[in-house]
Amino acid sequence: MKKERNIIIIVTIILACLTYAFFMTGYYSLDTQRVIAQGFDGYAIEDASFPDGRVFMGIICLIASKTNISYTLFYQIMLIGAIVISAFAVYKIYNIINHYKKAENKKEKIILYIISYLYIFNFMYIDSLKFIECIVMAASILLYIIGIEQLIVKNKKAKGVMVVTAGIFCYQGTIPLFIATACLVALLENKKINKEIIKKLLPCAIACIVACILNMLFVKIVSGGNGRVSQIGISILVKNLKGLKKTILESNELFPNYLWISFIAITLIIILYNSIKNKKTETLFMAVIVLTTYIVSQFILFLIEEEMINGLGRTFGAIGASFSAILIYEYCNSNIISNKGKQSKALVIVIMAFFVINLGNTLYITKEYKMANKLDKELSYKIKEFKEQEERKEKKIEQMVMIYNPANNSGTNYSRYIKKECRTIIGAYNHKTYELFTGEKIKYNLEDSKEICEEYFKDQTEEIRMEAIGDTIYIGINI
Repeated sequence: MKKERNIIIIVTIILACLTYAFFMTGYYSLDTQRVIAQGFDGYAIEDASFPDGRVFMGIICLIASKTNISYTLFYQIMLIGAIVISAFAVYKIYNIINHYKKAENKKEKIILYIISYLYIFNFMYIDSLKFIECIVMAASILLYIIGIEQLIVKNKKAKGVMVVTAGIFCYQGTIPLFIATACLVALLENKKINKEIIKKLLPCAIACIVACILNMLFVKIVSGGNGRVSQIGISILVKNLKGLKKTILESNELFPNYLWISFIAITLIIILYNSIKNKKTETLFMAVIVLTTYIVSQFILFLIEEEMINGLGRTFGAIGASFSAILIYEYCNSNIISNKGKQSKALVIVIMAFFVINLGNTLYITKEYKMANKLDKELSYKIKEFKEQEERKEKKIEQMVMIYNPANNSGTNYSRYIKKECRTIIGAYNHKTYELFTGEKIKYNLEDSKEICEEYFKDQTEEIRMEAIGDTIYIGINI
């Protein structure tokens, strides 16, 4: 078993490092800009670590501030740490599956490994691993899985509560995956939906409530009630539910449109065929219940995070894992993978296809993200060059304004990367980005002039147009 564990962890690390190769070379997100702007200490104490209840990330940032480490190297270390931790999470999922139905041959072991890999490293995970906080996101997921194992499988309530609490203090945004995974393991343990399953889930619910209360109390004390997790509202839930369509059909732009839901539909059709053939129609019903559980589990964050309507992939881990969740339940409660029928072969083909597409998609999306960084860098040097030209004319340039225009040419580089986190495209390009690449400081004026826009940028056809007016560079971007 130890040899099998080591193989799973090593293979997972290799696969993840290959598919996240573009991130391994260094990637900057909005968080990186925020860290650069205020330093590790400021980010930990005043911004998004301690004030948001992410204690372990705060500690990591405080340690980093003492080492004088570069921001690129810091992210790379965080990414490698996240991949290693995630590899252990993959093994824990694999181990839980084997606890309920042990793989009998190499074919089943490989299929179960792929299902376990996809449970963690699905397309939604891309959005997690691009942030410097990726290591605590990964740690929270691993701790939640361990906590569920302690609470449901091993019946160690006190230890389970402590582990889940540690997970919450790592990162709260992954809590839907805890809820969904707890429901799945309770179903595997109990086989049916009845009063007994409530007894299985009750310790998990208590652990989650205790952990959330402690975390919110910490946030209230540290932030004075201004932390991100301190606001709850039904109106926020309604807004986010309206945006759920984007997640279901477009996979938050992290997977080709309609492809994820198509794989789910094909899998359910195969399960339907198998259930009719074996006269066990309840398996299809339970597969739908599992899928619904993983989608509905997202609703807890819909109450507290208004930005969820924009599709934050790092908090949609439960939906990303739902494909694997369906397969885990079916494997443990039917012969759909272990038999030699047509439905088994068809399902294996679907699993392998999803696995290969997921790997290729991860590499492609991360390459696009990296290209967006490259565009930002190129733009920074264009701005710097323009600034220097104007200053040679004895103009004093102190600030910049970004103006975003609808693209007249959809084939431009900027329109191509509009969905790939290009800072300029989403309106987040500012003095922090400029400083990151040029090392020069410049103010960012949020108040652009309507008159100037009308005069200089109304008929813009080129990708980028710059105008120096007074002490400000106006930068028109066609998107």
